[in-house]
Amino acid sequence: MKVSELITRLQAVENKDRVVVLSRDCEGNGYSELYSMADDQQFSASEGEIGMKKLTDAAREAGFGEEDVMAHGEPAVVLWPGS
Repeated sequence: MKVSELITRLQAVENKDRVVVLSRDCEGNGYSELYSMADDQQFSASEGEIGMKKLTDAAREAGFGEEDVMAHGEPAVVLWPGS
């Protein structure tokens, strides 16, 4: 799903005060409320992995390094569930 499709589908939701919940897996074996999102990620479908598009000063300060940068992949938005 692309961001444009997600926006269209969310705009169609009548009650905008609904909580956003993420499934733990495709079989629905647990759920968590949406906690955070990152819009500067890369996604490799063949590896099933994400990485940062580039390493920023803020990311370095948070403990990330060059090994967290993904040079290949498709630009992605990642939604993070709460614990």
